[in-house]
Amino acid sequence: HADGAHDEGVLPRALRRVFAAAADGVLTVWLSCMQLYQEKLEDLLNVGGGSALRLREDGADPWGPVVIDGLVRHPVASLEQALQLVAFADANRAVCATQMNWSSSRSHAVFSLFMEREKAVAVADAAPGEVTQLLLEASKGPRRTKLHIVDLAGSERVKKTGAVGVAADEAKATNMSLLALGRVVAALASDGGGAAHAPFRDSKLTRLLQDAFSGGSRVALLVALNPTAAQLQESEASLQFGLRAVAIKQIQARRKTSVDDVDYRALCARQEEALQAAQQLLHEREEALGRAAAAARDGAAREALL
Repeated sequence: HADGAHDEGVLPRALRRVFAAAADGVLTVWLSCMQLYQEKLEDLLNVGGGSALRLREDGADPWGPVVIDGLVRHPVASLEQALQLVAFADANRAVCATQMNWSSSRSHAVFSLFMEREKAVAVADAAPGEVTQLLLEASKGPRRTKLHIVDLAGSERVKKTGAVGVAADEAKATNMSLLALGRVVAALASDGGGAAHAPFRDSKLTRLLQDAFSGGSRVALLVALNPTAAQLQESEASLQFGLRAVAIKQIQARRKTSVDDVDYRALCARQEEALQAAQQLLHEREEALGRAAAAARDGAAREALL
């Protein structure tokens, strides 16, 4: 990484933006780092310290339908702490030397930020008719969002890299997962963004990214190219992949709450509490206005006597 912030990569820049927004103390941030190595998920911040990670789907999870059992989310309170964790995770990634790259990544890495912001309710300056609505909004709970930064290992030709043994197996696993991602991108691009027939389950990589492609998410793709003539074929394939990805119209099917999923008793209780709080606040404001009016009348009476 660079000496100056202007030369930093995407991940450090994203962390700086996040913690600049968290300066008000309302935003809570967690960080997780994992790698997909030969179709096995590994926690880069808990190396050798637990059982294998398991990927599953859970539509009730507040962070989204794709859940990684066993992956630790570390609370981070500062930019410095986050950068230290990222550096530790990066040092634990699987790499090896090949004929084309002395530190070739042998896995896909996923750095995830989970952010939660409590809703601030400013009722002091609100009009009486707005207080109830503000309190009802606050009763819905915190807002949650997440940011995934995925560093994909590049596809490689064993004849060019000279990979043998374990390195060749790593290259095969990487190429297979990238091919699966390519099929998903092609399916999404060909039918105008419909995910009904996209083969997300062909690879753990595509299952990890399913939430990003299938939900109301924003996705950016950076394609790295080798400018040399010897790698022209690989560069052309990368650009074609990027063009297909650009053609994807992301599915805008936002999560719709089913009527059966609503806990009306809990919702009613929250509304009752919010209404009582609003009524109490209104009563206190009326009393304060009454005292202020009485004080003004007393002052006017004293001035009249003088």
